[in-house]
Amino acid sequence: MAELRRRACAVIACYARPEALDLLEEASGCRVAPDEALVVVDEDAAGPARARIHRTLAGVDPDALVLDATDGWTAWSLEGADARVAFERLSDLPLPTSGAVAGAVLGIPARVLVTAGSILVLVTSAEAAWWERTARRRVPELEEELR
Repeated sequence: MAELRRRACAVIACYARPEALDLLEEASGCRVAPDEALVVVDEDAAGPARARIHRTLAGVDPDALVLDATDGWTAWSLEGADARVAFERLSDLPLPTSGAVAGAVLGIPARVLVTAGSILVLVTSAEAAWWERTARRRVPELEEELR
């Protein structure tokens, strides 16, 4: 069974030259474009993480920009033994064993971060309520959790 839970986290947007972003060692990051990355961290670690990331990027690109983008994104964690099967009902994106992919989930742009224990799906906050309702309808096991 798969479980879908809203996850409280901070999202850090990083804009810099590609060679600067190549230095990021953040485990929960998603390269969106050659000069753009999103990094997801626990809420209480956001300030120190932003400072650390900015120091890393500025060492290579003095014009690097590191912003708190948390308000623009909403995150859900898809967990459980059937998490990958449930995700396949939401998207055609091929999931890596671990790492990140960007693409359509339920037809809207999303960022997907995969770890050994979960699949984290980020969608824009403007689309969050629709995405959650649709995800729960698309995957019957998730809908049962609402009852």
